[in-house]
Amino acid sequence: MDLLSELYKLMIKYHFKQGKSEKRFILINSEILKSVAKDLNAKKDETVFVRYANAGFAIRELKSKIIVADAEPYIKVLKGELKNIKIVNLSEKVKAEKLLVFPPINKAKEETEMAAVSKATAILLLPLELDLAISAYPGEYDYSATSVIIQILSEIKEKKIVLPAEFYPRAESKMYLIKLKPKKSSIKDADHFKKFISGLFKYKNRTIQKALKLANKENNWKLSDEKIESVSLDEKVFLITPKEFEKIYCELF
Repeated sequence: MDLLSELYKLMIKYHFKQGKSEKRFILINSEILKSVAKDLNAKKDETVFVRYANAGFAIRELKSKIIVADAEPYIKVLKGELKNIKIVNLSEKVKAEKLLVFPPINKAKEETEMAAVSKATAILLLPLELDLAISAYPGEYDYSATSVIIQILSEIKEKKIVLPAEFYPRAESKMYLIKLKPKKSSIKDADHFKKFISGLFKYKNRTIQKALKLANKENNWKLSDEKIESVSLDEKVFLITPKEFEKIYCELF
């Protein structure tokens, strides 16, 4: 049975509709899903944390230990259709060697940053705007906190285009399967670094010292004025390179 027919049956059996209003598109190409499992290359003794499980279709090709986090009505589907998996809340932190994420469009940014912070090898299904953001350069329209977080903490190993027709409902534009691997950096606390960069980019049009003063007060970082003024760079936040942000962070903390 093809995956679209199977999805229709699941929708009837578990009484849910799959529409564009949910901003969630189910990948229904079995060959692409097989290639995802192959690219993830999870060993039997490794744990894969699957966030948003693509109606369960993303899990079938995995031969490793599986922990799944999802939302209703998909939790009901997973419990009814799959065995030998552990299901947890989306808010729960899980240690795993590999990460597989098929998020709703409106969760893609948050999930991408979370994948980078996790320091696990990850494959994510992302919309075009996130693909542009994670590879953007300083000064470009799409350059953001996400750009800095990904480029410092992760290395983009592979990128594959998935066309709109491969989804149900049909996606609004092409999407990307992106493989991230942890990258060595001088950042010791990745989660704190993420919050630091996100705090600064709220003031992306301010100079770095002005942004630091505003974000320091807002986030209670307890940085002294003297320490902030020791940052010699005099540039607007959105023009600073990821490497310069890494250096600033390490000098301050």
